[in-house]
Amino acid sequence: MRGVDQRFARTVSVAALLALPGCKQVLDIPDDPQLVVQGASGPWGCLENPPEAEASKSDAALVRVQACNFVSPKCAEPVTGFTVDLCSKLDLSCSNPIQASLRESNGALEFAVPTGGVLGVGFDGYLRVTPPKASCTDTEVFGEVGPLLCGLLGSKCDTSEPDDPDCLFSTFVPALYFFNPPIKADIGKPIPLPLVPTAAAQTLAAAAGGNFNPATGIVWATALDCAGSTAKDVNYRLDRHQDLVTEVYMENGVVSTTSDRTDTSGVGGFMGVPPGFVVVEGFLDVEEGTSERIGKVGVNVEAFTISYTNLARSD
Repeated sequence: MRGVDQRFARTVSVAALLALPGCKQVLDIPDDPQLVVQGASGPWGCLENPPEAEASKSDAALVRVQACNFVSPKCAEPVTGFTVDLCSKLDLSCSNPIQASLRESNGALEFAVPTGGVLGVGFDGYLRVTPPKASCTDTEVFGEVGPLLCGLLGSKCDTSEPDDPDCLFSTFVPALYFFNPPIKADIGKPIPLPLVPTAAAQTLAAAAGGNFNPATGIVWATALDCAGSTAKDVNYRLDRHQDLVTEVYMENGVVSTTSDRTDTSGVGGFMGVPPGFVVVEGFLDVEEGTSERIGKVGVNVEAFTISYTNLARSD
């Protein structure tokens, strides 16, 4: 149950997250790994020679998002019926959304975000995605997970009354998508937004070697190199709860706990993260026993929610 590109990264259609031709060869140089980090060019040249920060090109930027079913082949099946709020980064509960109840069309969203103009650093807020709901007694929607939802989360649910509002739960795991790097210009290609069916959450978690705990959240990050391509061999760390979570990475399209760094998809993260604000850091080996931090990004974590973001070079 993990799965992001400039993303949501797919972020979880892994096939869409492959690095550009040539990146693999550069990242696989074994003789002098410092070339990867310290070279004036290449995927990580900006770590040694960071570019000057660019201001936003206008007061607003157009963003496109396409929601898809994570378990469908290549995340090609659109998800519909959900609502989205556009939120400020500091408004963790999104109690005062910048835009509320954005409408989708066959899973596609198009909206403008404020960038702050020529003096701004871009939009670094997030999307709050609220999927449609169904009764936990509906076996066609929830399958074997339904009784778990009814029992653990629906303490007031009267299962003899399928229309009981206390029995209604999200058909897909709710999601938060944090924009990183900040949006400074129009997004041409839609950002994939992979949504995980609630009925498949337990199976996906178990297959990856973890547990489905609806009282905790999941964090997925996609590493981006200096060119904005998905990055291989990046290790993720949390600033807290590291001893409580299950660390996971994509391996050839499969979510797994057997690796400790990203493959060419750049996707990895953590399951079982307690609710609250956490910082994800990305590290790249520069020589045996030594690693360099390539960046960090903060995200909010909520129970029974997947938080998505990208991890790019930062100070």
